[in-house]
Amino acid sequence: MLYVDLKYANLLSCHFEKFTRKGPQLFNVRCPLCGDSQTSKTKARGYIFESKQKLVYSCHNCQVTWPLSALIKHLNPRLYKEYLMETFKENNPGSRRMHKLLETPGVFDQPLESGETAQKTFKTAECISKLPLTHFAVEYVRARKIPTKAWSRLLFTERYRDFCDEVYPKHGKKLANDGRLVIPFYDAHGSLIAVSGRAFNDTGVRYITIRTNADDSKLIYGLDHVDQSKTVMVVEGPLDSLFLENTIASGDANLISVTKCLSAAKVVLVFDNENRNKEIVKQMEEAIKEGHSIVIWPEWLVPKDINNMVLAGYPIEGIRDIIHKNTFSGLTALTHLNFWKRCSQFKGVSS
Repeated sequence: MLYVDLKYANLLSCHFEKFTRKGPQLFNVRCPLCGDSQTSKTKARGYIFESKQKLVYSCHNCQVTWPLSALIKHLNPRLYKEYLMETFKENNPGSRRMHKLLETPGVFDQPLESGETAQKTFKTAECISKLPLTHFAVEYVRARKIPTKAWSRLLFTERYRDFCDEVYPKHGKKLANDGRLVIPFYDAHGSLIAVSGRAFNDTGVRYITIRTNADDSKLIYGLDHVDQSKTVMVVEGPLDSLFLENTIASGDANLISVTKCLSAAKVVLVFDNENRNKEIVKQMEEAIKEGHSIVIWPEWLVPKDINNMVLAGYPIEGIRDIIHKNTFSGLTALTHLNFWKRCSQFKGVSS
């Protein structure tokens, strides 16, 4: 896979200003996304480098981090078609599906819809990591104790309706033009597939989610940041996923549906800690029946989700340790689940 990425990094060279090879798997370019600098034509703060046997693009100016595939798709859709074909052949030599695809006229020639175009910078929103520390949106994420390394994955907009019009003009929803924390959803190739706007107070609609295409497939947050060669954890909320390594979010209690979209050899389902929630208990029972590994929270743990655990004073390393020690499957999981369901009285909830 690295060989294919290196080949296409060189093929992209004509799309960059100041393209320079700094090492075997390291390239320096003038960022084609943000322009790098309006005042200096000599600055080149974009880098293509190797990470986990793949190439990644990152700009030190606009803070974009994309897999190479997303950069190819953004700069040259036709070259992206060739890249997809070659990587598929590399990973699936002689596969019947590949031959069928190659025999289908125009299968890789579909034009990119506005909602499919990978993008990380917006006219009507700003990355949280680029806002002043005194900005109220920054104060909000700090108050929630969201790790600073995750701030680059969140946006702020003063006008959510205008922002949604920008990312997908055909969304067709009537929206208030209020300020919101924006959680962008990207697919595994770095293409924007949805945005979710979180209100800064709990009056009115807390979350408003807009898809950036007409697809009705399962929305999964974090696919662009997860390494599926390792154990993948699945939580319910996108913000909760920012506290744990190699974690994605479902956006609802149906974590089982996420597993059907993954190729990871091992997946751990981390449901919210709400043993009086019938829907969550039902989903946990179903997950056990299907043979999944799930977390059964200890009876003494009160907060209902990862973010609330952090806010209650639990260190992230401690939460990881709790997850590790309380991950079960099969009959052992069923035994722990039955006990967990009966323990609501320990949390001050009448049974």
